[in-house]
Amino acid sequence: MKRTQIKRRMNPNRKAKRLCSLPEKCETTCSEVKEYKAHESIKQLVNDAFVGNVVKTLGCEIKVIVLDTKEGVTCKTLMKRGVDPRNIYAPNVDPGQCEGLRRLGVRSPEGTIERCVAHNIYRAAWYDSMTTIGGNQTRGYYVGLFAHEFMRHARSEECVLAISVATRTNQVDCTYAPQETILLQQIRSLAAWHGFSIEFEFTAQYKVGMLFGMWNLKPSGARNKNQRFHTWRGTKRLIGFPPGFTIKDL
Repeated sequence: MKRTQIKRRMNPNRKAKRLCSLPEKCETTCSEVKEYKAHESIKQLVNDAFVGNVVKTLGCEIKVIVLDTKEGVTCKTLMKRGVDPRNIYAPNVDPGQCEGLRRLGVRSPEGTIERCVAHNIYRAAWYDSMTTIGGNQTRGYYVGLFAHEFMRHARSEECVLAISVATRTNQVDCTYAPQETILLQQIRSLAAWHGFSIEFEFTAQYKVGMLFGMWNLKPSGARNKNQRFHTWRGTKRLIGFPPGFTIKDL
């Protein structure tokens, strides 16, 4: 199996209760380790990392899809860095959250982000659902499915993908390896499958039980379908995808 070329990776101690370090590409003002006790401070630090990387890598004239609440922390950070609110898509299943987001000027259709990303092309995305790597069958939240649809549509363009996922789960069929290990393997395999090289990779635990990952993807010119995905034990179902979803469904 041909391995995806990765230029840089940073993995702070996963036991830490803070975001220990940030990628230099993110152009944040946080150049040293700091303690953050308030949730809002932690959230803003991660947002600065995501938005700084997106703007420096792709510029401001791009279409972005994110999961956000009516407070619009991510949307406001994007707008402060020059992204047009009309190019920011923040779908939400809660009508009240959508209404609050629309007041900011962003596009906020009612529905799941999985469905939204499957029908449009975006250059940057942050799947901040705080779900587990195994997903949520009741709500239809699946990290792998979102990443797959995002890459499928953005195949010919340089793009940035970010994901927040829980580091603990009670879904026993996807606990045979650390959750970070499974997430990284799934994203790397999906990238190669869709013909992307990983130009930049960053992961860090930014608060107890939550992992933030970010990847800069660049078209490599060739799709490599010889990939080894993590699957639910005893089945061919890919971890991070709905029941019955196998490699044949990619």
